Amino acid sequence: MSCADRKTGFFLDQRENRREVETLARGRRVLNAFSFSGGFSVYAARGGATSVTDLDISAHALNRQSGILRGTWTSRRGGVPA
Repeated sequence: MSCADRKTGFFLDQRENRREVETLARGRRVLNAFSFSGGFSVYAARGGATSVTDLDISAHALNRQSGILRGTWTSRRGGVPA
């Protein structure tokens, strides 16, 4: 299997949707369901969300996100395994 056949979990076709979330997030609490890559959470936080909660069936994904995002708006972020 080549790298081209593998999914990264980060979908470039969602770029405009993530930007839209960023513009709508200020002052809101955001739930990012199916948050494997955490992309929407990053944009929501960057847009000024008061809190961001990630929900995913993969505890590994939530732990990875916590490691990547540690020290960055962690007081406004939480992860919930489904």
